[in-house]
Amino acid sequence: MTGKRVSDFGGVLGPFFLDCYRSVQAQRQPLYTLHYSDRASSVYTWERLILPLQRSDGTPMLVVYNQPLEMRAHLLEAVLDGSHDAILALRRVVGEVPGQTDWMVLVANKTMLCLAGATDPKIEGRPVSQAFARWHELGFADMCQRSLAHGLELEEERYILTPQQGGSGGRWFSIYCAPLQEGCLVRLSDITEAKEREQQLRQSMLLGQELNENLEKRVAERTQELSNMLALLKQSQEELVESEKLASLGSLVAGVSHELNTPIGNVLMLSSTLQDRVREFNAMVSGTGLKRAELQRFLVFLAEVSEFQVSASRKAAELIASFKQVAVDQTSQRRRDFKLDDVVEDVLKTLAPTFKKPVTVQIRNQVPPGITCDGFPGPLGQVISNLVQNSVVHGFTADASDASVTLQATHDVANGTVQLKIMDNGVGMELPVLTRIFDPFFTTRLGQGGSGLGLAISHRIVTSLLGGKLTVESAPGHGTCFTVSFPTKAPAQL
Repeated sequence: MTGKRVSDFGGVLGPFFLDCYRSVQAQRQPLYTLHYSDRASSVYTWERLILPLQRSDGTPMLVVYNQPLEMRAHLLEAVLDGSHDAILALRRVVGEVPGQTDWMVLVANKTMLCLAGATDPKIEGRPVSQAFARWHELGFADMCQRSLAHGLELEEERYILTPQQGGSGGRWFSIYCAPLQEGCLVRLSDITEAKEREQQLRQSMLLGQELNENLEKRVAERTQELSNMLALLKQSQEELVESEKLASLGSLVAGVSHELNTPIGNVLMLSSTLQDRVREFNAMVSGTGLKRAELQRFLVFLAEVSEFQVSASRKAAELIASFKQVAVDQTSQRRRDFKLDDVVEDVLKTLAPTFKKPVTVQIRNQVPPGITCDGFPGPLGQVISNLVQNSVVHGFTADASDASVTLQATHDVANGTVQLKIMDNGVGMELPVLTRIFDPFFTTRLGQGGSGLGLAISHRIVTSLLGGKLTVESAPGHGTCFTVSFPTKAPAQL
């Protein structure tokens, strides 16, 4: 029969066995049957006991005692003693104390005898308190009471002291208790290894949780440090931007002051000359008499002086107005509508004095009129100023001739973008310089007045505040072209 399936059994025994096994497996209760077989040669009456047990690794199994009636005692004892589980069958008896239930041992295998501390293997028919020296230490008498009282199967996990460890330790058992007629069947399965694995897993999870908490704490601390560092860098960057603005504005003030010296000096000279001529004219009027020719010469002189004074004053006023607009824009980030050609013209007027030293550079403003933008003219003007000054200062040698910087702009109405090109015909840049041109503090004139911040700040303004991008194309001997691409309507959020 070994290796065969139950369904392969012939006759009515196959389905009968299969139904019995399924019932025991489903209800987890022992099943005792008597059946008759005409296939046996000499024995016709058989008894069978089916027990739901558990292997040492925790997997369930069924043990079936199938024997002729006269071999029952020896076979049942052999199978029970071979089980790793502790098996005990009890019958309820009336105790000496009224209302108190006592138990009598019906069956106990060797594993149960060892666990319960029984000194005599012949314990059938004896009260458990006498048969088992450690009956109260086992601590599952209450389960037997409840199982029999309520007719329920019970299963619990309990820690029981074992005699092998001298009473100083114990093991975990899964205790299964099922009611029998006027009795109870108890099975104890050792689950210590599974408990230890569970405890190790729990400790590993706790350790992992602790490590995770420590890691999260370190990440949070590091994030805070980086946030503080980023805030400090941002503050430093803003301070550098402001200092660069002030430096640029200072150079504008110096250039405009120098440029204003000429018209204001002319006005002052003409005013002093006019004062002298008026004094002479008064003397003639107070003297012998005023001749008609002298009056006409004085009137002609007054007309010439007035014309020169108006021209010089108008030039100074235009220069001051341009400087005022550029200064206000560059020292603030006020958003307003503006025309691109007006911003470019104002910036170029304030930069005009710097175009004559050390090389005279011709500025060609080819930005068409009519390109209207909604954004920040001040920062845009600073970008234009930085790019033009970069071309003037770094793009030409001292002996350069026909040096020029050209500004061109195109307006893509469909996409709402503007491309502003600032091109020079200077010496151009080598590749190592070209790749680092927007790096902060990088300059080819270290120690000669170059801070290395102008292009870096321009790049930040274009990419963040204006919402565009700044690119450069250059080659040695072929000049440099900066392209500022930005939307005609600047982003609402910085």
